[in-house]
Amino acid sequence: MRKSIAVDICNTLCDVNHILERDFGFQKRPDVYQYPGLVADFFYQHTEVFVKAEVFRYAKECLQSLSERYDIIYLSARPANAHAVTVKYLKENGFPSGDVVFTNNKAEYFKEHEMLFAIDDAPAELERYLRSGIPVAAYMQPYNESVPVYHFTWSDLYKEDGGCRFEEMVMS
Repeated sequence: MRKSIAVDICNTLCDVNHILERDFGFQKRPDVYQYPGLVADFFYQHTEVFVKAEVFRYAKECLQSLSERYDIIYLSARPANAHAVTVKYLKENGFPSGDVVFTNNKAEYFKEHEMLFAIDDAPAELERYLRSGIPVAAYMQPYNESVPVYHFTWSDLYKEDGGCRFEEMVMS
């Protein structure tokens, strides 16, 4: 049986923060995760943010390579009403197929489903993974630099042959 890896979507695979700033005028310090004034149900009301977000360079290529060895489980804190737009977005942008799960406790879901590794950007999620003893790497963002995990960009991991240095760089 193939092992699964958990992959976050927002600001790990695609630049949602850019859309928040460009289209909605939210501003924050780059080293702080939260946007001042962003209310809890904003994403429930504005699922178009998820559709507009640009894919980070080489994210889909690296995930395609990883999907040759692992099942990809997309774990996201997005609201449930974003499920259809999320599945469509992933497909239209060339990401490998995989379960799309919305949860506010990624570490718990991870453990229940015996996954191998997690990739995320949110400092609180990274900390929860660490406290749970789960191997995790962070897509490099200024706001997560202080979390003691391996930090990367998809460009760091991409190989010219279309492969991904994930195992050699992150899991070693």
